[in-house]
Amino acid sequence: QEKAHGLTVGVPVELALLLPGRGKILAMGEVRWVRAASQGVIAGVGIAFSGMSRNDRAMIERYLSS
Repeated sequence: QEKAHGLTVGVPVELALLLPGRGKILAMGEVRWVRAASQGVIAGVGIAFSGMSRNDRAMIERYLSS
């Protein structure tokens, strides 16, 4: 399995995200991909959301549409 940043693909995670000017979002998810940093490439992690409150989901949708 791929691993980077201490995260392994397929592992469940709990997330707390701060949206500028909106507040804190709490969500559950699963690591889908990881990418280590290399020359010219920024490290990253892909998370598939699997659960969050309706209010938090609405907050993300409003943030993304603004």
